[in-house]
This record gives sequence, structure tokens and C-alpha cells, in this order.
Amino acid sequence: MIEKTRGWVSDKPLLLRGTHQRDIQYLIETGVLPSSKDQNLKNQLYFAPITKDFQNSQYSIPLRGMDGPFTRKHTLDTVRFYAQLSAMEQYLREEGLLYEWFENMVDVPPNKPNFMAWFMEVEHFSKQKARKIVNELASRKGFIIEPNEKIFGFPYAPGDDGSYLAFTCPNGLPSECIDRIVPLGKKEVLFLKSLFRGQ
Repeated sequence: MIEKTRGWVSDKPLLLRGTHQRDIQYLIETGVLPSSKDQNLKNQLYFAPITKDFQNSQYSIPLRGMDGPFTRKHTLDTVRFYAQLSAMEQYLREEGLLYEWFENMVDVPPNKPNFMAWFMEVEHFSKQKARKIVNELASRKGFIIEPNEKIFGFPYAPGDDGSYLAFTCPNGLPSECIDRIVPLGKKEVLFLKSLFRGQ
């Protein structure tokens, strides 16, 4: 059974992944975390490792040749960033506002792009409309997924840039491979509560 926590992961997580509420909704409703639909990443799910905990497990071999070391703080900071990035992307996509500039502006932490200026000066939105969008973006924090060791039943390998492990999950990752869902903001906490109430 997936544990719902608020703001923290377990004491010794091996892997973490940042994601948005639509993936969480799909996971709760179907029992499967969907894999990527991107043509270049099809059937894959990326997870960031924590080196120290890997070295004390039976799954240390794949980290050879990877960049690192990946401390708990480094991995948590990275995963939080990409969780928020994913959550903001999801919101912009649903609002029909996702442009190519978005990932270029925020792709490398700790970039803090001036969304207000962009929406007003480039998109010519009113100040009120731009402020509403910016406030909504700021409220999106995303979720962290913490899998358990059952995930290693799927094929996996170090990612291209050596900072993550790529798991091949053609039909997604079953919920029995996931131990925790961590909501990172108030909006996410309320969303998760509503999903579990509806079960």
C-alpha cells in the first residue's frame, strides 16, 4: 500500500522521481504510474539515485560510470526542482500556454525566470492576467515518488547524462513498486486528499 506523507521521504531512499498531479491521479485511479509518452523517452521512467544508500544495497553496480556522488540533499533538491518544473509545465499545457521558451528558461536550477515580464512584454497579456498566471505557477510544487526495491524487476540502465537511472516500463510502473507519494505544496496536499477520499 502506498504511504501518503507530507514533505518528507523515507530515511534511506534509493531512488526518487518528481512528477505532477495528472500522473498522480492516474496512479491512484488505475494503480499504475504512466511511463513517458515522449517519442524519445517512450516506455521509460527516470529516477534520481542517492549514492550512499545505493552503495549499502545490492543495487550498487549500475552507479559505476555515473556522475556523482549523489547525496541525499543533492538528489532531493534536484527532484524537487523537476517536480515543480513538471507541475508548471502541466498547468501551462492545460491552459494552452506551453511554449518552447518555457524549458529553455527554467531547465537548469536555480534559474528563476521573470514570467511576469514574459507574459506582459512578449505575450502582451494584461498585468492582471499575467499576475494570475504567475501566482498559479508559483503555487504548483509537484510530487515526489519514492519506489521500493520491486522496481528493480524492470530493465534499467544509467541515463545518457549519468545523473539518473532509466527504467523501461512499457505498461507503466505498478503501484506495488511504489512506497511513498510526497506532496510538496498545499495545493498538492489538498489534491491528494481529494483523490483518496474518492476511492
